[in-house]
Amino acid sequence: MATLAVHTKGEVQRFAFSPGPALFRLLVAAEVPIRCGCNGLGGCGLCLVRVIAGSADAPAPLEALHLDDAQLAAGVRLACQVVPRGNLEVEVLATAARPAWRWLRHDETAPPWVPLPAAHPAATDSARTRAASAGRLGVAVDLGTTTLSLSLFDLATGHWRAGCRGPNPQALFGQDILTRLMAAIESSAQAGQMSQAVVEAIGLAISGLAIRARAQTADIAAVTVVANPSMLALLTGDRIARLIDPRSWSQPLTCHPTDLAAWALAWGIDAAARIDLVAPLAGLIGSDLLAGLIATGLTDAADPGLLIDFGTNSELALWDGTTLWATSAAGGPAFEGSGLGCGLPAEPGAIDRLVFRDERPVWHVIGGGPPHGLCGTGLVDLIAGLRRAGQLTERGRFAPEVPATVPPTGFALAAGGHGVRLSGADVDLFQAAKAAIGAGVALLLEHAGLEVASLGRVCVGGTFGSGLDIANAQAIGLLPAIPPARVELCGNTALAGARALLLAPEPGARLTAIRAQARVINLAREPDFDDRFLDQLYLRPLTGRSR
Repeated sequence: MATLAVHTKGEVQRFAFSPGPALFRLLVAAEVPIRCGCNGLGGCGLCLVRVIAGSADAPAPLEALHLDDAQLAAGVRLACQVVPRGNLEVEVLATAARPAWRWLRHDETAPPWVPLPAAHPAATDSARTRAASAGRLGVAVDLGTTTLSLSLFDLATGHWRAGCRGPNPQALFGQDILTRLMAAIESSAQAGQMSQAVVEAIGLAISGLAIRARAQTADIAAVTVVANPSMLALLTGDRIARLIDPRSWSQPLTCHPTDLAAWALAWGIDAAARIDLVAPLAGLIGSDLLAGLIATGLTDAADPGLLIDFGTNSELALWDGTTLWATSAAGGPAFEGSGLGCGLPAEPGAIDRLVFRDERPVWHVIGGGPPHGLCGTGLVDLIAGLRRAGQLTERGRFAPEVPATVPPTGFALAAGGHGVRLSGADVDLFQAAKAAIGAGVALLLEHAGLEVASLGRVCVGGTFGSGLDIANAQAIGLLPAIPPARVELCGNTALAGARALLLAPEPGARLTAIRAQARVINLAREPDFDDRFLDQLYLRPLTGRSR
């Protein structure tokens, strides 16, 4: 047996190991928090460590794509590419934040524009009959690719009792959906681990909600879960392979859990509780978008409207007055602050707002103190500010005079400061995410025969969307160029819609009506998608017209 010594934030941990696995796998097994967005495949370049002493193999060619000569000379490596041959001492440079739940305010989970029924309907089955005597509590769950959000409600009155948000623990298997799906398909053990991780996380959150609301988990008689198709498949372990087949993306998809009773037991809720996994609209459009449509009432209006639910898997719906055109775009984790060298989730230490004053950036840091990175909204503000200042071109390239730290050329927020630097690779990732959204919007408008100017409202959903500076987002083409007064920052529309479904007398009827109005557009089969995508890469307003 060999010994691995790991330095993290001033502490040293030592573990015995048998040589063979990559360092990243050893760190994961030892529960050492380290950043990663590719399940240790070498694609993201985030799992940075420094080899202090010991026996390790030479740098792999793949590492040259993410590390420069100075970093390699200083012993900086990617943990997924280091294979220890014997005793090894390393420092983790890219420490991941330990999972933590954030307690939400009422207005973050139940916006005032979402109507509430006066009371939950009378019990019609054994679960709801028990609810009458058990306190009639219900939980709404939004299972996102990056974030897991829950709210606890009194089913009799509709009153909000508590809410929380935390990281989706599956991120360890990959920050993007495809990486997780492939890991689950290749290994049934990993598929089971991903499912179990989410079940346990939901249980932990439910326990915390009950404590905060001074209630008992056994009083919970109903749970409604909305999610994108991939998260539902990974949660239930069902239909996973179908989701990588483009032929199934436009088809209805239903994911069946093997044992809901086991979930109820694990969560400590009423054994006869009603657990509803709301089915996706199709293989590429989830029930989180359906929930968002219910929350915003988009299809209730006569005028055209657009819903963009930003996330790692962004979903779009365009209502033209009679037909709902829906699609999804692989925006990637950039909007969540993940996968970027300078990125952080919207957590303490992240810059969430930024303005330029006298050509210098001034920022706000969540929780105060020095900045450690940019979350999605801070990234939008920075890129828009650099464009206005002429320091970033329309093509996303830095001007020669932009202050840089280490190659590749980038923008240092504080010269000699806290090490937060926007690199060219970060801008590229953002442009790709933005272009996927823009191409989706442009193609939906074409199918509906509409122009950007005809949109009566644009509803922006997702945690990322709730904090956007509308003018900055429009300036770089992230949101359509319409009068800002028509843009509504709606927050977590998926959770708000899950709440409405949880409390609705007949949720199925509303969902059935929306499904009947919907036309699903598979962007992978759109012949003009590549042209639209390339056009939307430019950092300029989204007018709907190519240039």
